[in-house]
Amino acid sequence: MTSTAVRVGLRVRPLTQKEQLSNCTECLSYVPNEPQILIGTDKSYTYDYVFDDKKDQEDLYRAAAVPLLEKFIDGFNATILAYGQTGSGKTYSMGTSLHNGNSGTRPEDEGIVPRCIRQLFDALHRQAAEDEQFKYEVCVSFLELYNEELVDLLNPYTAQKKKGVAIGAAPAVEVTIREDITGGIYWSGVREEPCASPEELLG
Repeated sequence: MTSTAVRVGLRVRPLTQKEQLSNCTECLSYVPNEPQILIGTDKSYTYDYVFDDKKDQEDLYRAAAVPLLEKFIDGFNATILAYGQTGSGKTYSMGTSLHNGNSGTRPEDEGIVPRCIRQLFDALHRQAAEDEQFKYEVCVSFLELYNEELVDLLNPYTAQKKKGVAIGAAPAVEVTIREDITGGIYWSGVREEPCASPEELLG
């Protein structure tokens, strides 16, 4: 995998109970041993990965996320983006919390985000144990893009303003997209919070 490669995967969710009760049927089929789907008899689409409705969270994570995480640990930038219409399974695939016995999320149902975070901290802790000179810091930012507006959800003022809560006057920090001297993209005005563990990061 090159440092600039963009890879696209398709995940097909199973029919919901409501869809089954409505006698809905799947409109696509799979090409055996190929990352390709067929819609009807005349349309085919090819991807880097295809995950049918029998593939579980671990299958998705190992194939689509682990290679990116390994590159990230080696010092490369990496992005994982879930795209799809409402109800297509984006939140389930990406995941929102760690399994801690109280979240209601079974370990096998954890999505890409908590799995990546756990593996990242495991790798950093392991490297620190092997090399006393190795130091690291993990920081997180949390942005929402809505109606072409960037909202910093870790900024108390903008987060409360988004909820319609009046918290008094505060300087507005504009979040903008900028380009550095190497041509890389970064967010200006975004708040970053250090995190010491997966539990602290995802709570």
